[in-house]
Amino acid sequence: MEISEFSSSIDDIKKYIGLNENCIVQIIDFIPKDILASHACEVFFYYLDKGYKNRIKSPEIFFLTLLYGSLNINEILNKIKISQKKYIIKCCRNEKNNYKKIDKETRIQLSNIAINSLETLI
Repeated sequence: MEISEFSSSIDDIKKYIGLNENCIVQIIDFIPKDILASHACEVFFYYLDKGYKNRIKSPEIFFLTLLYGSLNINEILNKIKISQKKYIIKCCRNEKNNYKKIDKETRIQLSNIAINSLETLI
């Protein structure tokens, strides 16, 4: 997983986000905890690989909802638009992560990601 500061114009965002065979790239307004970003990435590729039908037709937007742990797409997009700092996140299939102890707040956030991903299924 790669996260770096996004320094281009807001008008250029669509040039950077996207999905290819192995990786998804998105623009966000915060640096997520590694474990949350990793979990969002794993859930995203799990659903993509299994071919689940999703109410959110755009894979890039679906990944965004997983990163934010929210299904309120307009709110997420507005937060990104007005934020002074933006970050580009790239996550690829089969990335290996070694995490040990997870605090209570992180467990709750991981649960929200999982629940929200289930709510998007058709």
